[in-house]
Amino acid sequence: ANVWAQAITLQTRVIDATGVPLFAANVYLKGHLQVGTVTDPEGNFRLVLERSDYLNDTLVVSYMGYQLYMLPLRGKTTLPASIVLEEESFLVEDTYIIASPSTMREFSIKELKVLDIYNDPRASADALKVVTSHPASTNTTEGAEPELRGSRGDFSRVVFNNVPIYRPVRNAELDGTGAFSLFSTEFIDRQNTYASNAPLSVTNALAGAVEIHTKRELEARNTSVVASLATASILHSQPLGTYSFVQGYANHMYSPAFLALNRRMEDLQHFGSLDGAVNAHTVLGKRVVLNAYSYAIDEQYAVHAYTYGYQGEMRYRNKRNFNILNFETRVGNLYLQANGGYDHAQMRYKLGNVNLRERQQNIYACAVVKYNPSFLSLEGGVIFTEEQTRQNGLLPKFYFAQQPEAATRTIDTSARFRSLESYLYVKRNFFKTLTTGIGGRVQLPTWEQPLRLSVQSNVKYAFLPHHALLLSLGQYWGHTTPQYNVWEYRPAYSQQVALDYTYHRNEFELQSALYYKQEKTTTSDVVYYRADSIVRNIAGAELSVSKQLGDFYLSAAYTYLWARVRSNGRWYDAVNRMNYLFKALVSYNSSMWGKFSLAFLAHPGLAYTPFIGAFTTPEQTIPRFGEYASAHYNAYQTLDFSYNRVWFLNGRSMLVLFASVRNILDRKNRNRAIYADDYSQQTAWRHYGRRVFYIGLSYSF
Repeated sequence: ANVWAQAITLQTRVIDATGVPLFAANVYLKGHLQVGTVTDPEGNFRLVLERSDYLNDTLVVSYMGYQLYMLPLRGKTTLPASIVLEEESFLVEDTYIIASPSTMREFSIKELKVLDIYNDPRASADALKVVTSHPASTNTTEGAEPELRGSRGDFSRVVFNNVPIYRPVRNAELDGTGAFSLFSTEFIDRQNTYASNAPLSVTNALAGAVEIHTKRELEARNTSVVASLATASILHSQPLGTYSFVQGYANHMYSPAFLALNRRMEDLQHFGSLDGAVNAHTVLGKRVVLNAYSYAIDEQYAVHAYTYGYQGEMRYRNKRNFNILNFETRVGNLYLQANGGYDHAQMRYKLGNVNLRERQQNIYACAVVKYNPSFLSLEGGVIFTEEQTRQNGLLPKFYFAQQPEAATRTIDTSARFRSLESYLYVKRNFFKTLTTGIGGRVQLPTWEQPLRLSVQSNVKYAFLPHHALLLSLGQYWGHTTPQYNVWEYRPAYSQQVALDYTYHRNEFELQSALYYKQEKTTTSDVVYYRADSIVRNIAGAELSVSKQLGDFYLSAAYTYLWARVRSNGRWYDAVNRMNYLFKALVSYNSSMWGKFSLAFLAHPGLAYTPFIGAFTTPEQTIPRFGEYASAHYNAYQTLDFSYNRVWFLNGRSMLVLFASVRNILDRKNRNRAIYADDYSQQTAWRHYGRRVFYIGLSYSF
């Protein structure tokens, strides 16, 4: 029987004993953890119940430092005028530790729960795709890896259960098709985005970070099966006693049906992957929490590629496994953490006369101490990082000659980076309207690494009801990772300042930001190639509004991005300098017909460096480059449609139909110029994703 009749909304305000609103308190149903939300800066929340039997559940409100609040609904649809939380007594001898508090969490510009990811039609239910819908995201590649506030994607860091994950996306080389994160959304508890200044506990984060944390509680068994145009997957969540549980999933991607329906794909020839993950959580004696996560993938694809006058098939294969172990314990106001990660991968790349094998291995370990009395938060830790890469195979003898018959050179090179860092961060609350924090991270002079200091400061001020300001600034040291011809780790540096403003009231939210930053990499001389020092100056402004109007949800965001690059002593406009980056979403949720959404994205055509001819010898045709970033592609515009419909079949079963059309108007957004063999003229264009249809079903029970 279908128990769904009319959506019911529960709403009220969460405050402390003195009447101060509590921001980002967790609100959820005890027996249905997937039904939840968080409070806004004024303590208000709105929880939509789409099933009548949810009114037999218990409403739970939790906030770090306060006692858990539980209210049996017993069929009631009206809540008290306000929910008052009482502070914890910190007598924890017989108390189950829920989580060690986050020192930096309130300084993030966006916090999402798992429902927020599912409910954003632009996210395709993906943990990193949802970040690209934020105003702070300046992604221009249609991929999933975050590009925050004008910086390169590899300058930002994705952190999963307190361990940094490099290259956090699958099929990263494809223009959007299959370019999703490596993480299962169903495993996620919360996700925080730091668009400018990442927590000091996150190493090598020169341009912000995205922190993802898996679930810490699971009360109900659940299994879901998904079948779609390009995927088949199964996920199972199983409680093991009161405080322990295990989750596992397996996923298979395949391309025949997808390509048969979408014949306008210009370059994609085939793709496929098999991946899976296991997440296990347990509590030992109510004082020790252990969490283990393991992920593995075997993926491959083939595309028609163009490089320096040569066109041909490019093949890529990647086998990867990463494992994360987390330990937590608490004694009074003292929290202890230990986190470890091991990530290794083997890749194969073939195009023309390029035939490369690459191996990567990353080891990460940290020990953290947090001290959290009611008036102060202090966090310190020690972090060890080891990254190793090896590349061997064939490369062109001359970078511009990549035809299969062209001369090659054999390479077998490796690179290694090791560091030991220590950090300390102190946060203080004043009058519950002002929060300040300051800290530093030191790279210790070990393993041939010099002494380097990164510093940061944050101030958050709720100066009026419904209003909040966040000022953050800092300077950070990090490193680049090996890239193609430059197979070594190079020091990198950034300094930045950002001012964010938020207004939130009655389901209306306004956000704005101003920021400036400078990023630097160092010069490197390697065999056959010289990588010059690069300096990037970036400034930007953001403005976004969103409003829930009954069954409609509307949002719009505008970003201005100014970016300049200095290379070889000269300044140029950066390729992603944009006078506008506009995002809009209109969504309509019908109780009878489902949820319909339209998303629009537009920005100027990106700049690129053209070829202006060639130097010709009897043996070679050497391309001549024009002025850096002196040509532009056409303006980028895309309009996407998505639809989903949910049927609740009984008390535990749910069927979801989802469908989408990307680039409805089939606009040809250019992303590559194709030249004649002698570079005498430009002959064609390659484009971002054309119109793409997708459909699938999900069944949960």
